[in-house]
Amino acid sequence: DLATMDEAVLALVEACAGHFEFYDDLLRGVQLHEVAGACDRILEECRSMVEEVQKSDEAQAQRQHYEEKVSGLSNGQTLVDGQRLARNTDKLSRARTLADSQQDALEERLHSFVSRRFVYVRMSVRVILHAYLRFMAHFGRTAGVTVDIFDEELKQGVAVEIVGLLGAPHLNGATGVVEDVDEKTGRYTILFPDGTRKAILAENLYPMPGPLPLEHSSPSAPPLDDPSRLLVVDEPEPSITVTPAVGSCHGTEVEVRCDGLDGPISEVIAAGRRAEILEASPEFVRVQMPPGETGPIALEVRAKGWKKRVAQSATAYSQLESIGIGFCARNIDLSTMPDAPQGQQLDVATRREGLLNGLVFTERPRPALPSDARSPGANQYFFEVEILEAAARRSGTAQTLAIGFAWPLVLMTTGSSAGSDSSIPGDPVPEKSTMTASTWEPSGRLPDTAAGLTRAFTIGGDLPKAHLGGRCLGKVEGWRPIRDAVPGVTVSALLESTPHCLRLTIFQDGQRRCTAAAEPPPDGWSGAPHGVVDVCGSVSCVRLKQGRLPAYLYSRGDKDAVTE
Repeated sequence: DLATMDEAVLALVEACAGHFEFYDDLLRGVQLHEVAGACDRILEECRSMVEEVQKSDEAQAQRQHYEEKVSGLSNGQTLVDGQRLARNTDKLSRARTLADSQQDALEERLHSFVSRRFVYVRMSVRVILHAYLRFMAHFGRTAGVTVDIFDEELKQGVAVEIVGLLGAPHLNGATGVVEDVDEKTGRYTILFPDGTRKAILAENLYPMPGPLPLEHSSPSAPPLDDPSRLLVVDEPEPSITVTPAVGSCHGTEVEVRCDGLDGPISEVIAAGRRAEILEASPEFVRVQMPPGETGPIALEVRAKGWKKRVAQSATAYSQLESIGIGFCARNIDLSTMPDAPQGQQLDVATRREGLLNGLVFTERPRPALPSDARSPGANQYFFEVEILEAAARRSGTAQTLAIGFAWPLVLMTTGSSAGSDSSIPGDPVPEKSTMTASTWEPSGRLPDTAAGLTRAFTIGGDLPKAHLGGRCLGKVEGWRPIRDAVPGVTVSALLESTPHCLRLTIFQDGQRRCTAAAEPPPDGWSGAPHGVVDVCGSVSCVRLKQGRLPAYLYSRGDKDAVTE
């Protein structure tokens, strides 16, 4: 009965109603399209597999039909029987050829289908769990907003009117100020104008609208309009600490801590947009940063009652430009992950067949890293890939992953120089350019493996070797991709370049594994290099990782960052 509700109670009911409406909307549509999309992709491959089986069965049935027909005509005595036998023998020959071809295609497709089981399981489990957790995060965030409304209603300093007391009816109609609350009993300590205090239940307190009269203020709590109630923490780092401190412009999952707040973090605002809270604890929150511009991102971290407690920073977190694949060999299919954010560039490379012709180049040159005291005077470039699919080591083959950097024959320019050593985060990089094999090789044809690239510095193969400009520099120690590059691991490449030396270092899962160094080619390779990956041999599918830098550039430790 709405007639029995006062305005304060109605406000709480409306807040809850809005929350439950949002809950219903989430139940009807939260990220279910991602789950359906992943299932559709799996079903499409299953349907394609069934079609191959049906084609093979039809070809086998046709061959059996003509075999039986030829067998029946073989004993014929007339001229007509001989002519029919000749025709059907010819048809049997064609049917056998078709059946053998369909059988070979089926076996190849079945081998590929079986080898992708890991991808199917990963795809389906990942999108289902991601959708569920995203739903829970949305629900928790909206519930938290509603809880804040309840908490704010009777917070310290609020003026209240006493109503409905039976044991002390003489206090009904009196006004006072909320001074404290006993969480165990649920009673609020109310300070009255005469200085007396009473502990009263929430249902007997009616929040008074309008500003708080100063004569009712608690000595221990300044008035609401007192500037001292607003505490804005705007201190140098580490007031706000974000781990990792650099992410992708398409959004990154990060951990946020703040030493200057009077209470746990309840909200994180990035460039004016609320970050989705995935996990919360008294010490930190794990959030999904919203997509946005590259460069430093203005952050605001709030606690409950954030109008009193706010921390701000313009340097704690930065976003990098998305990294995508710009060109690949003819044996590569490009795609994105099923749960990739909208606008994500193609960043997954899958080799279709065989062992070779799996070269992949980043779309743009890798921007130069900020200067580092460890390598004064050197330009440094970096990127990472995650291994998504890899077969068990094949006996007798030396074909496997290689990774490094490649320089185009000419600077790729579309209004800005692709060869400029732009710094990150925030500096502009070249716009998208159209690449062909002639971009990388004078012959206009890509080699079968990265070892044959005439303008690249790579490490890989088995036994692993370093190659510069198509010339073998020798074996390297400490990393063996045919054994180490298994699904789930991250492989990183760091290039340090000076006029007199090129140094390439490979990391795996954050640990330095090997290094190769050489003098730059005499003709000189100008400009910033592109990342290059050879999806070769034992490794059949990789993904470029977004928003990654070496560990020494992060503001604090990151378990996923590379370290020396």
